[in-house]
Amino acid sequence: MKNLRIIVSTFLLITFSFLFWQTFQFKTSFASQGVGPAFFPRVTLLILIVLNVIEIASAVKYDSKGESRKLINKQLLLFVAVILLFVGLFSNFPFLIVSIVTLFLMSIILKLKLIPSLLFSVAISLTVYLIFTEGFNIIL
Repeated sequence: MKNLRIIVSTFLLITFSFLFWQTFQFKTSFASQGVGPAFFPRVTLLILIVLNVIEIASAVKYDSKGESRKLINKQLLLFVAVILLFVGLFSNFPFLIVSIVTLFLMSIILKLKLIPSLLFSVAISLTVYLIFTEGFNIIL
């Protein structure tokens, strides 16, 4: 398990680094002011790179004696299925509907309470929608 964590984390680190390098290829107009379209992806990728380095360091330190966790369990498979469903439905349905349903399904998978899960799903989806449409002027 330790070797698998290191291999997967190294692959992700290489992928994130490549994507970060690609953000310098984004086209920007010379007359535009502000941070530009590459700012948010760069910040996100830098955070992912730092977290990945921490994961590699913890995997190197990790002692795999006595580990009894399954590599792939039911919840992980359901999470992946819900994310793939989100990606598949994203272009066909409005963002708010798809994101609310996705977050609510993820809450059910984690066996959280229904009412707080529904409120959380609506609040987060609406907040993200407003940030992108009003703040960044990006249509979702």
